[in-house]
Amino acid sequence: MGRRERRPVPLNRPVAGRAEPESRAFDRHLVSARPPEAATATVARTDAKPGSIYHALKQMAKEGLLIEHEIAPSAVGGPPRVEYEINDQGTEEYYTLLREALSSHEQKFEALTAGLSFIVDLSRAEAITLLEQRIAGLEQWRSGVTEYYRPEDGPRQLGHIGEIMKLWVHSADAGAQWGQ
Repeated sequence: MGRRERRPVPLNRPVAGRAEPESRAFDRHLVSARPPEAATATVARTDAKPGSIYHALKQMAKEGLLIEHEIAPSAVGGPPRVEYEINDQGTEEYYTLLREALSSHEQKFEALTAGLSFIVDLSRAEAITLLEQRIAGLEQWRSGVTEYYRPEDGPRQLGHIGEIMKLWVHSADAGAQWGQ
């Protein structure tokens, strides 16, 4: 079987599995940023473990998000070494995950951190808009909590549930303050 001709990858397109410093690799948290109900039935991309990243890359290739390139046979008799190139569908999914990580207040902290790691892939104006959407979501969520819990009355009125609501309000306030 002949070796496939490799296309050059523009530097502004993320590439998974590349060792070159100028390429961008998928962060495992960004790969896992999709909520389970939005992931495909075959792979739930939540809480990817460091050892399972290759499984996730293979699955993403099966889903048409990446192109596999076998670049060298294994020196110890195992599977061949593979590099993964992101294609147009993968790039679209990458930007969807990135935008969700930055705009949704419901994302895990790891997803937000991953989104911030790749924020440079967006224009400044779009990044600001996404973070403003996050702040608006936090403020709306806080309003829902304070329908049942008034911070000025303190948590004692609701016992341990009041302590939880106090934490929620504080988290919403801190997230909104950070975002500004």
